[in-house]
Amino acid sequence: MEVVELLLDYGAQLEQSGAIHHAAKKGRIAVMNFILKRGADIDEQLWKNDYMFSSRHRTKLKRNYGIVSDVTYNRRPEWTHETPLHFSVLYHQVGATAWLMESGADADIRDAKGWSARAMAIKIGDPGLLEALTLSTTRRIAQS
Repeated sequence: MEVVELLLDYGAQLEQSGAIHHAAKKGRIAVMNFILKRGADIDEQLWKNDYMFSSRHRTKLKRNYGIVSDVTYNRRPEWTHETPLHFSVLYHQVGATAWLMESGADADIRDAKGWSARAMAIKIGDPGLLEALTLSTTRRIAQS
């Protein structure tokens, strides 16, 4: 986390950096919390798919779960539109998924292929992810 703080202190850009997406992928709740406090958007959609976030592995995971039917073998499609919640769901980060939902993430934002994080979780069929999405939403509504 010190590295993230140092980078931001020296002017690193959060917008479209993929930092919060990568933290969600790894289940790094403390890093996501810190990044959000520094101005990141919890529902930021990645627009440009750069080298560091090549979607080849995500495309393979999605194909294995039946989430994409028109799989392309282009290693780096130009646009992805995935949110941090898409990343936490796809990589089975139940704690990060629950935290993102409790922090106000929108589970119904669709990626470039039309999949919401909620729909991905249903297709994947992981009970922990489904519970994290459902209970977190219920808790947030009850607190309003």
